[in-house]
Amino acid sequence: MSYATSRLTDRVGKRVLNQSTATSPINPPAAPRLITRQGWVWLVALGLLFFVLHREFLWRMYRIATGEWGGDWSHALLIPLISVYFVYQHKTELIRTVTRVYWPGLVVLFLGLGGFAFWIYPGRNDMFQGYCMIISLFGLVLFLFGPRMMRLLWFPILYLSIGVRVAPRLWDAIAAKLQFIAAQAAAVVLKLAGLLLNFNAEVRGSTIELWFVDNGRVVKEGLNIAEACAGLRMLMAFVALGVAMAYISSRPWWHRLILVLLTIPVAIAVNVGRVSALGVLYAKVNREMASGDFHTMIGLFMLIPAALVFLLIGWVLDRIVVEDESSGTATPSKTERPTSVADSDQNMAAKIGKGFCAGAVLTALMGTNGALGLATIRPDLFPQLLEDASGLLWIVAALILLGVAWLTYRLVRPETLLGTGSRNAALGVTAGVLLMAVLGLRGVVEATETVLLKEEIPLREPLYRVGDARGWKVIKQEVALTGEALLALGTRDYLAQWYRDTALPENAPGAMAKLHVAYYTGSPDTVPHVPERCFTAGGLQWVGKGRTTIVLDSDRYRQDDRSWLAVSRLNPRVRIPVVEFPATIFSFAHPDDPSNVSNVLYFFVANGKFLSSPDLVRLHGFDPRDQYSYYCKIEILFHGLADKQLASERVSSLLTATLPEIMACLPDWVEVNEGRYP
Repeated sequence: MSYATSRLTDRVGKRVLNQSTATSPINPPAAPRLITRQGWVWLVALGLLFFVLHREFLWRMYRIATGEWGGDWSHALLIPLISVYFVYQHKTELIRTVTRVYWPGLVVLFLGLGGFAFWIYPGRNDMFQGYCMIISLFGLVLFLFGPRMMRLLWFPILYLSIGVRVAPRLWDAIAAKLQFIAAQAAAVVLKLAGLLLNFNAEVRGSTIELWFVDNGRVVKEGLNIAEACAGLRMLMAFVALGVAMAYISSRPWWHRLILVLLTIPVAIAVNVGRVSALGVLYAKVNREMASGDFHTMIGLFMLIPAALVFLLIGWVLDRIVVEDESSGTATPSKTERPTSVADSDQNMAAKIGKGFCAGAVLTALMGTNGALGLATIRPDLFPQLLEDASGLLWIVAALILLGVAWLTYRLVRPETLLGTGSRNAALGVTAGVLLMAVLGLRGVVEATETVLLKEEIPLREPLYRVGDARGWKVIKQEVALTGEALLALGTRDYLAQWYRDTALPENAPGAMAKLHVAYYTGSPDTVPHVPERCFTAGGLQWVGKGRTTIVLDSDRYRQDDRSWLAVSRLNPRVRIPVVEFPATIFSFAHPDDPSNVSNVLYFFVANGKFLSSPDLVRLHGFDPRDQYSYYCKIEILFHGLADKQLASERVSSLLTATLPEIMACLPDWVEVNEGRYP
């Protein structure tokens, strides 16, 4: 053998040896990664665009979760972490799952983006904004990774919806029913406990009354837990816990369904235990334990027994039917991820660039079509757009949109399924869509001067300075709220005091009235509890509800071009928007005396407007261009006054005297619009 031939043989042998040792047990191949380095770059870029697009909504949800706007939603801070943990828990299955670009996901993404814009305006609903954001995320992931990957990712994405705050009106309706059930069950438990510990319990609505012996005398007191405990303020936290425990562990689908369905019964059962324990402590140990920090701490610890109950239910389900190990729904796919054929750098950049341009143009056309369609349906929202031409423009824009959509589909068509060509194009399309959505939303916001995140505006004067007024004298101030009662009210800026008409005898109908004023700012989508909600929760019977008209005595005011002017002790020049406006009247009675009907009237002042209901506050109380937002609930209660007409007249008399004092404390909206306040 020649020297050259020997050298060639040695080189070939070394090459074979190197190839064999590269995959030997001593030097095993690198484990596949769920996210590559290039994937992290795209994840950060697309995630940042997605965050910027929804940042105002996410900031509002954060403020709600941290308690700045009412609390009761602190579990939302943990929801994203649980979703991320679920993804990490299934990373092996995710790595082995075949992915592909799935263009119908792009349709879902556009539905979410369009819905999000609509619920900003004219929809004005934070709850639906949140759900549309999650739909957008679902569509984005479906578009980039396909249906097979979504079999594992659908849960962590949809689980995020539990962190979106449910609209207060809907949530209060649900909580009111569960509140009643929990209070009734807790009263039964307390009655049984009272047989052994020598006390008694009765329930009225969702308020529990206790009879017990204190220092040798029988005491009857209401347990101060109506809103915090029986109201199940942590209900959604229980739902989040139950759903997480159902899906994080590997279980058959019917196990998970049972666990999810049992979340609300478990929440009620654990809450009944808490109420019962607090009732015993209140009656036999220390009344302070049913309120304050101890009361709040018990509420947080409720999640521990709830978790134990869910674990017990899972343990029982595991022993009812033993599933065959090979039939589990979480069995990893045996199909290996196909090897990608990488694009050259130049080809990859071209694919990304084409996709980016296609996505940007497609989004611009989608936004144009949405605006033209809305202008055709609601021309009042677009006064500058030619109404006669909007329909024709819509048709033309729709045809162009279909053409661009077809070209985009051809760009990411599945013929390069096993390569990265369609993936790069799809990533470019997604980046173009999100960037154009961000720029489009910002452009519309700036062009229309819309303010997506309202600022808080302080009172001009504290409400406690509202006192005696012409012909009406303050005779009693309510005890200041503390603890859970104050948390339920949702504000520290409030007034609650009794007035008497000095021109009438004390026992005359309507001579005595309770004025309650509560001020809220910076949270336009959250409206406080109204009397029909609170009174019925306290055990009073619903008699009726309707509308009435409050007519102020205009002779005491003088009119200018934009409002009526009044004089108060706090300010010599106070604006009153109108002297005749609607209000809500709610009639109720005590269950022990149904014939003795009383009335309470209320309305709202929202950014200088008088509105009769919470729905009107949310829909019409705030102009999208308002930089600030506030609303103030004004409520007048008459005990034993069943005549609605007389109640309306007495309210008109009281407000004629006291409304200038109240409005002197609230921001003057003319000054706010002129930039002179705050």
